[in-house]
Amino acid sequence: MENWGLVTYRVVDLLFDAKTSGASTKQRVAEVVQHELAHQWFGNLVTMDFWDGLWLNEGFATWMSWYSCNKFFPEWKVWETYVTDTLQGALSLDSLRSSHPVEVPVKRADEVNQIFDAISYAKGSCVLRMISKYLGEDHFMEGIRIYLKQHAFGNTQTGDLWAALSTASGKDVKQVMDIWTKHVGYPVVTVTENETDKTIHLKQNRLLRTADVKPEEDQMLYPVFLGLRTKDGVDEKVLSTREESFKVPDLDFYKLNADHTSLYRTSYTPARLEKLGKAARDGLLTTEDRAGMIADAGALAASGYQKTSGVLNLLKGFDAEKEFVVWNEILTRLGSIQSAWIFEDKSVRDGLESFQRDLVSDKSHKAGWEFKESDDHVQQQFKAMLFSSAGMSGDEVVKKAAKDMFKKFAAGDTSAIDPNIRGSVFGMALKYGGKEEVSYPVPFIEVDANEKIVRHHSQHLSHFKEQR
Repeated sequence: MENWGLVTYRVVDLLFDAKTSGASTKQRVAEVVQHELAHQWFGNLVTMDFWDGLWLNEGFATWMSWYSCNKFFPEWKVWETYVTDTLQGALSLDSLRSSHPVEVPVKRADEVNQIFDAISYAKGSCVLRMISKYLGEDHFMEGIRIYLKQHAFGNTQTGDLWAALSTASGKDVKQVMDIWTKHVGYPVVTVTENETDKTIHLKQNRLLRTADVKPEEDQMLYPVFLGLRTKDGVDEKVLSTREESFKVPDLDFYKLNADHTSLYRTSYTPARLEKLGKAARDGLLTTEDRAGMIADAGALAASGYQKTSGVLNLLKGFDAEKEFVVWNEILTRLGSIQSAWIFEDKSVRDGLESFQRDLVSDKSHKAGWEFKESDDHVQQQFKAMLFSSAGMSGDEVVKKAAKDMFKKFAAGDTSAIDPNIRGSVFGMALKYGGKEEVSYPVPFIEVDANEKIVRHHSQHLSHFKEQR
């Protein structure tokens, strides 16, 4: 709790022991500490004037925790993780019909707890990241300084923030940002191409995870910051109408939402997805581009907007991918697809599991599951993820290794399982074990509260879940 001058924490969100905690826990602790410290400015020095402005506290503290974490630990590459963590958490909840605007009216005291969720925390943070990209970081940070100085020891509304950012940038921020905070949801931008005049035609519609948007739910037109990436760089065009055509230098390569700093999903044709997969292999896309593109394709397939076969073909083309954050998203989206097909024939479910095993087994064997002091922060998480994914999809080598570790652990050797893979080993013991594994007299050991017994890649363990 961010009391002024006396931040209080749960032990699990403050203390870190390298012998019993994994790299993901270390990052979680860093983010939570910085989130609460950020509240000394956003929430304490300057406070929202009523609960409908909660995002001015929580969205800012969330954004600042990532911003400062990147400054303190640049080697962690947290902005890459942000795309697969905070952004996807926001898009996931906001694709439900039951979602709410960032600025949600609060009429009764018992409604307050309902808005401490991924909209106030994650979407609020993403709105700030989007406007910082639109204005440029220098103008954005200057606007924040103006905001804090003008309203120190006082109360604010969202309009006060827009006014300060407008003063710093010279742009009418309120005009382009009010829609994003006062209205629910976000769009899917569907892309078609015209080879004759080298244009792309874009059309925006409200996105719902159930893919059953009613006409009355699709009235809002969002100012979509396109971030059109081509070989010439990034063009910060804005789509503010229902549909519009844009010239591109070359249809051979382009991609929308550069670095995925904007709140929308992009629906490409299967042929364009295949070309983007090639562009990824050719080094034309950033890590954020690759991870975000996979997230969009996977989410749209799971919702019925695109074909599952097209996404699987896209994922298969990433077998040479080397970045942890991209693989994390590949496996997350594969998990989402498996969840969507959970009630289909066993042959279909087995086929998806086999697909996953073929993707990760060799990589897991090469990376190994022994963790050394020389392994950096990202490498530890990468090894753990591959081990978990290979084992939970039935890789016999990993299953045997997990079984051996669990047996030693259950016999009293609490160091037999590295903290990075403890949850995965327990998960495999439950999935593949019998009475012997279930009845093992497991010795007491303090387990981090953030570790799941069964790690499921379709779930995001986002830092905003620290619900008050």
